[in-house]
Amino acid sequence: MKELTAIFDLFKYSHLGEWPSLGKYLFFKTFHHDARIDLKLRGHRWTAMTSKPSGLYFFNEVVIHESYSPIRNDLQTLKEPLIIDCGANCGAFALWALSVNPQAQVISFEPGEAFENLAINRRLYSETHGDHWQVEKCALSSKNGSGHFTQEQHSSMGHLMESGPDLIPMRTIDDLGLSPQILKIDVEGHELEVLKGSKKALTTAQVVILECHGQELQEQCTAFLSTRHFAVKEECFMLIGRRVPSA
Repeated sequence: MKELTAIFDLFKYSHLGEWPSLGKYLFFKTFHHDARIDLKLRGHRWTAMTSKPSGLYFFNEVVIHESYSPIRNDLQTLKEPLIIDCGANCGAFALWALSVNPQAQVISFEPGEAFENLAINRRLYSETHGDHWQVEKCALSSKNGSGHFTQEQHSSMGHLMESGPDLIPMRTIDDLGLSPQILKIDVEGHELEVLKGSKKALTTAQVVILECHGQELQEQCTAFLSTRHFAVKEECFMLIGRRVPSA
C-alpha cells in the first residue's frame, strides 16, 4: 500500500513524458510480471524491479518530500564533503544529497537485497554526472567480521541479528580509513554499534544524522555523541548531531 501511494505521488511529481515508464512498472507490478524498468523522475534516473524492492517509497519520501531537509543548509555550506550513507537501501538519500551538492562525494553501504538496485542507480547517476558516488555491499558496525542479516518479507528493510539465513561482511568506518564530514546512519536498531566503530571518523564529522528506533536507543546515541562534542536534537523524526565549535 505504501508503494502504491508513492507511485501515485510520483505520477504527480514527474514530467508528462516520464509517465509511460512509470505506468509500465505499475502494470507489470500489478500482474506479477518480472521486469526491470529504468525510470526518469523529473530527470532523476532510477531503476525499479517488479520482483525486488524498488525503493520507490523511499524515493518519494526522501527526494520528493525531502525528509532530510533539516541538513540541506549543511550540505550546501560544506565544500566537497565526504558523506557516509550507512543503510543506503536503493540510494534515495545519496541521490538527494548529490542533487543538493553535486560536488559532494558519497559512499553508500547496503548489505541487503536492495544492493542490486543501489548499484544500478549509482551507475545510472555516474553516466551523466561523473564518479561522485561509490557503493559497497557490507554492513557497518563496531567491529570487523561477519554477521547475520535478515530481510523483511516484501520489504527493502532488514537488520543484523545474532543468527539468521544470510551471513554478510561487517566493517567499521574507522577500519576503512574514512574521514567523513557528514555521517548518515539508518540501520534498523544498529545505530549505536556503527557509532562505536566510527570514533576516529567522528573527529572529522560535522553533522551526524540518525534514524533511531526507540527512546532508549535515542538516549544512548545522544549520550555517545554528546561526549564527542556534538549538540544533538530531534528534527523531523530523526536525531541530528552538529559539531560544537571549539572555544
